[in-house]
Amino acid sequence: TDIYAPLSHFLGMGRIRRELEDRSLRCMEPDAIDKIQNEIETAPPEHILQFQNTIRDLLKQNGVRSGVRMRPKSLASIFRKMQQNNLSLDQILDRYAIEIIVSRRLTCYLSLGILHERYLPVMERFKDFIALPRRNGYQALHTHVHSSGQRYELHIQTPSMHRLGEFGVASLRGDTQREERRMRWLHEF
Repeated sequence: TDIYAPLSHFLGMGRIRRELEDRSLRCMEPDAIDKIQNEIETAPPEHILQFQNTIRDLLKQNGVRSGVRMRPKSLASIFRKMQQNNLSLDQILDRYAIEIIVSRRLTCYLSLGILHERYLPVMERFKDFIALPRRNGYQALHTHVHSSGQRYELHIQTPSMHRLGEFGVASLRGDTQREERRMRWLHEF
């Protein structure tokens, strides 16, 4: 975990990083991870599913074609929050993120505007990783919004941004311009 998970994060391979962290944590803290996994694997709260459908409908009504899905946070991420903030599992409210995939970069910002017009944003939780990508190349708009007394985390990306965030350098095959830029970056690394 101390070497390969950070290295995979550095290379932009989010899916592999999450898997490495979850598997190693399962070996170190099996009881805690089993409890978290059992909680996550049960059906997500109904309000999250309803909010996901509401977002899909809202974007569609405003002419934005999108894919909207709910994704549970990684077991390691939830466990870290519990440890760092001395919280119980019941006190971790952001166990899920809603991912919104739209066709173009401009549509990411349009979708954000539509969502912030309808729902009260939590401004200190807004991050524009499209204009200012993370060092590993990750791009997305992250925001939290309030609705009906609940707070929801939203990630807005294009399909290529999503692939790059999940698979890192392995996702660049065929995209010559990005591949050349990434290969220069890897060479410097």
